Amino acid sequence: MMINLAFNFFKKFKKRTSQGIKIVTFAVAIILITQIFLTTLNVQVTNITNVIDSDTTVIKYDKKFQNNYSLSDIEEILDIVDKYESNIINYYFETEYFSEVYNVIDGIKYNVSTHFVDHNLKDLKIQNQNEIMMSEDLSGIYEIGDQINIKLTDNFEKNFTIIDIVSTNNKIIGSGLYLPNYLINFTNYQTLNFEVSSDMVDILSNEIDKNIENLNIEIINSEEDYIIEVYREFEIIINLLTIFMFILTLIGIINVSKVIILESRHEIRILKSLGYDKNSINLIFSIITGLMIVIGAALAIPIAISMSNLSINIIGNTTFEVNNPITFDFLVLLRLVLGFVLAGSLITNIMTRDFIDRT
Repeated sequence: MMINLAFNFFKKFKKRTSQGIKIVTFAVAIILITQIFLTTLNVQVTNITNVIDSDTTVIKYDKKFQNNYSLSDIEEILDIVDKYESNIINYYFETEYFSEVYNVIDGIKYNVSTHFVDHNLKDLKIQNQNEIMMSEDLSGIYEIGDQINIKLTDNFEKNFTIIDIVSTNNKIIGSGLYLPNYLINFTNYQTLNFEVSSDMVDILSNEIDKNIENLNIEIINSEEDYIIEVYREFEIIINLLTIFMFILTLIGIINVSKVIILESRHEIRILKSLGYDKNSINLIFSIITGLMIVIGAALAIPIAISMSNLSINIIGNTTFEVNNPITFDFLVLLRLVLGFVLAGSLITNIMTRDFIDRT
């Protein structure tokens, strides 16, 4: 009986209930879109944290604004490496140049970083002067076996064959082409790259800075670390937005329910004259509020999924390289709807009781 009466009231005040449904649909769609994107991105972040060591940090010690590392500098650093060997995961010296790289076959030119590195980079498996390796991110423009021409200055231009990809598991590897400095004797080293345990960063930096003059120290994040860091910040923003939208939507629903109650003055008097008690009348309006929320949430699901596909493709692939299909967590929707229904019904119940007493 109560449900039938609630449905009759719902249809009678369809102008108001339609407003409530629109409010809920809009709010729930926004919340679901952000939560879907967050959940989908979390799949990639989880995959990243499973393959990288989040307890390590990459540090660059740079002397390019002063001079290259001298032989005495290198000897000092190697002594420090020996001292803290157990805390150092990877390290190597290098000089990095931004160079013009031509594909010998099709003549297409790209500006790419070229890294001249020392023998400490164990992943560099090059045997002769015509071979070169590339970082994984360049596999979209080059293939193994490609013939390329590198021009750094008027005094250096040389053809190379790409033989392999530098290890993708090495957190210290940056974007670019890699070749050993000692094969061509092109330049002295300007940068020292370290991957160390995170608790070692300050100790090692202070030790090297104390022994090497005019040093520029830069603690850097890999692309994976950057994605994780952005995700954590994004997660906080999304959760705050969800709370804000929840409160705002609840206010909207309550206002619509309040108008429906005020416009039902005549119907409430009739129900009271027919013997309906306060609790029964309260239940009718609570059901109306619940119906607005459930219908609005149901309409929001297809909107949220279709808009999420678009946002994942535009934002995800360009910023986070999210290639997973969207991940929809129905528990998020269930908690959201239950929260709206419980909070909305409770406040509606309080408003109705007060109004019935005065009607």
